[in-house]
Amino acid sequence: MADYRKKLTLIDSSASRVMVLQCNKSERKSFVKHYQDDGTTAWAKETVVGWHPDKTPKILHIAVQSEQVYEIFGQPNISGLYAFYSDPKGKIWYCQISQEERAVLKGAKKEGKTFRDALVELSKRVF
Repeated sequence: MADYRKKLTLIDSSASRVMVLQCNKSERKSFVKHYQDDGTTAWAKETVVGWHPDKTPKILHIAVQSEQVYEIFGQPNISGLYAFYSDPKGKIWYCQISQEERAVLKGAKKEGKTFRDALVELSKRVF
């Protein structure tokens, strides 16, 4: 089985791209916060697709939308803020960002810029 704890992994599903998180049974379950366009936050909805023998969650899937910011909690190597954006062909990718960069992206979105364009202006590597 792939190790989803070292690098954030996105997979394709029928309707969207899905973030895959792996939880060790010795740790608390991971959570993902979704920063919404209106400035509020909400816990992202997850689907448990794999279980440990003791019935604790092992693999979580979280559907992501483009042009959104998500924050991952409870993952030793990949916790933090991520901006999700679309490439010119419409495929969703991500870029790790700081709190300051999140504020810049929020302002750019209000100005009508895409996250991808704003990330390029922040000298981030994008697809």
